[in-house]
Amino acid sequence: MNKRLREKLEKEGRFTERVHFLKNSATKFCGERRIIELYIALKEMNPGHELLNYGDVRDGQFRFYHDYADRAPDHLKNKPLISGVPLSTQHALHYIEQLTGAVLR
Repeated sequence: MNKRLREKLEKEGRFTERVHFLKNSATKFCGERRIIELYIALKEMNPGHELLNYGDVRDGQFRFYHDYADRAPDHLKNKPLISGVPLSTQHALHYIEQLTGAVLR
């Protein structure tokens, strides 16, 4: 992990053993490939859909916007995102369910 990122997380009190996977910007998270597929499909079908405002695909990676944690269901609101990467797999799984529902309609 980047030394500065580790120091910042320790200073903010957010460094835990669960954060060790953030070793570089190429970090993937649970279901990221599927999110990218569904995100692109939804963008082609309906470019103005509200689910497209929860994150973005850049350089082949999906990153949530930091305010997604605020818009997530109540049981996910206390689970932070770091650099757009969810610390809980439930964020990604919940978003996949929403995207799937929107694409299949």
